[in-house]
Amino acid sequence: MLVQDLPMEPNAIILGTLLGACRMHNNVELAEKIIDQLVKLDPSNANNYSILSTIYAAAGHWSNFTKVRLQMKSTSTQKLTGASSIELDDGVHEFTVAYRSHPQSSRIYKMIDRLGHHLNSQASWLCTKRILTVFM
Repeated sequence: MLVQDLPMEPNAIILGTLLGACRMHNNVELAEKIIDQLVKLDPSNANNYSILSTIYAAAGHWSNFTKVRLQMKSTSTQKLTGASSIELDDGVHEFTVAYRSHPQSSRIYKMIDRLGHHLNSQASWLCTKRILTVFM
């Protein structure tokens, strides 16, 4: 494993990053090894359990997915609510997932949707450009 070659012991941040890479590449076997080390270093970090359950779900390992989710419930481990901020004309506005109480939440979510569509169209264009480059 790559982290074995590091000049220091891997910490929770390094292992958490590697766990995220396992999610991107659907590497269940490596994720299971990493989670064992992460639990020793940071047992209360619910994001690690959440990522592992997502890896299991993507791989169709539903019994393991259920075990992880039940373990989270039994130990009262809760995933932290995601928070974001956006800068508009009148300043920076912070909010959490599904927070609609802000007086300008409608405007904020419209801006997020526009940004998402823009990013998706740019990603699609870049992918098409790369494909065309390969075949030209």
